[in-house]
Amino acid sequence: MLRGLKILVVLIILFFSGFKPAIGLENSTNLPEVYVYVDRISDITGLKAEEFMMALKPRLTQSNVNLEFTSVQNPFLPSARNTVARLSFDPIFDNERIIQDYVVSISADPQKLKEISPILRNEVGITVSLSSHTAVDTAYAMLLLAVDQCNLAIPIFTDPKVDNSDISDTADYNLATCYLLEENYQKSIDIYQNHLYMETPKFLGINLAWLYLQTAQVNKAFDLMSSAIETAKQTNEAPETLLAVRAQLYNLTFHYDNAITDLTTALELSPTDPALYTLRGQTYLLLYEWDKVAADYNKALELDPSYADAYFYRGVLYYSILQTGQAMYTDALADFQRYLELAPDGEHATEATRYATDIQTQMNALNN
Repeated sequence: MLRGLKILVVLIILFFSGFKPAIGLENSTNLPEVYVYVDRISDITGLKAEEFMMALKPRLTQSNVNLEFTSVQNPFLPSARNTVARLSFDPIFDNERIIQDYVVSISADPQKLKEISPILRNEVGITVSLSSHTAVDTAYAMLLLAVDQCNLAIPIFTDPKVDNSDISDTADYNLATCYLLEENYQKSIDIYQNHLYMETPKFLGINLAWLYLQTAQVNKAFDLMSSAIETAKQTNEAPETLLAVRAQLYNLTFHYDNAITDLTTALELSPTDPALYTLRGQTYLLLYEWDKVAADYNKALELDPSYADAYFYRGVLYYSILQTGQAMYTDALADFQRYLELAPDGEHATEATRYATDIQTQMNALNN
């Protein structure tokens, strides 16, 4: 029982600190199932898109980066789940609806960011004209960022022809993400600070707040998040996401009661969000309030029976905290199996498989 308690508490602390199982992005030549989603918008951009990707592919090959381009949109297919970047192509029309040029929008979703911390994100993409001399270089740098090859991406982002172009602000934001991944925190902070108020409907300070915590600037982290939450309230924008982020920052600084307050407020604003219930359950776990943990996981699954993460965390809870015999093991096994059915390639798939195998082995031993 005590051993199980220690295992679960360590697991949850690692979750909030950002630990995730490694998925092998360091060696990109071993990534046959990592994809770039391509949206051509319509047939009118098809040829231009193909020409652009044909220019990109040799650059990726020369750098030993193995990415597959896909137009799959079904999120239940592996090629959609494993997308690390997106290319979107659009024509530019003049007043007479005559095509003047084409643009490509590139966004990168580096998997390593999620491994470092669940709150980190790369929220700013780059849109560049296909006729621009920086187009291929910029897309190449963004794809390098997506697969954690920032050592190759940084020289491109800092190249004068990119830095002095009309995409310099958005390129700088992605450069800051690269510096974060390279653990050059001060350079990352300096750039994020300069671009915090970039023209965008999104608040771009989440990564910066996390970096402030990593560099022992705790007050700055919470002042930044509190200001963003107040602004969201005043502008009638839903602050639930920012409250959830601040709650996770509170967890990292061991202010669990403050985290519960933020998550409860978020749930009052968004009472049908299973992710918020799951996150609050994980926070109650840090306070050793087992009944509230189970209640929140159960509520998450009542709201969305297909929400995979809640099955995983409830399975861990049953396995390590509420051990009362083989019956509870059966419930834990069912939860891990359900998680694997819903998310066979999910971030907890390896752990869920290990737990399920262990439980099955123990149950078989008891029955023999």
